[in-house]
Amino acid sequence: MSIKDRSIRYFLRSRIVHRLPGRLRIHLPLLKRLPRENSGAVAIVARLLSLPDGISEVAPCLETGNVVIRYNAALHTDDDVLRYLHALTQLCVTNRDLLESLSAEHLFECEERLCTWLKEKLAYRLELDGSMRIPDDVLA
Repeated sequence: MSIKDRSIRYFLRSRIVHRLPGRLRIHLPLLKRLPRENSGAVAIVARLLSLPDGISEVAPCLETGNVVIRYNAALHTDDDVLRYLHALTQLCVTNRDLLESLSAEHLFECEERLCTWLKEKLAYRLELDGSMRIPDDVLA
């Protein structure tokens, strides 16, 4: 594993700052270190996080590096939400070469196709295979 891969994994480590039934505040060190011009990509990832039924709000804050996730506690547990967050971040890391090659404008153009593809891949209880590759036609 390269030093870049280790650094990415380190900054993607999440830590629960606060939890209540149906609400998690999670610290992601990478959010605080992202350049402001990446805020659009963060908004897309927040939308991807809110795709599953039962997740009602995903609010990232670049200043603090925290994300507040509100979800229906009758449908999902904290662990379900955390597993999905980790799988989605792993999906981004697995596909980072492809994602990094896209301009911000092109990524926004692909957002709806990416959301549709991900929604089809979501399994029961927010399970997602973070090692899968995003098909070329989704980001074409």
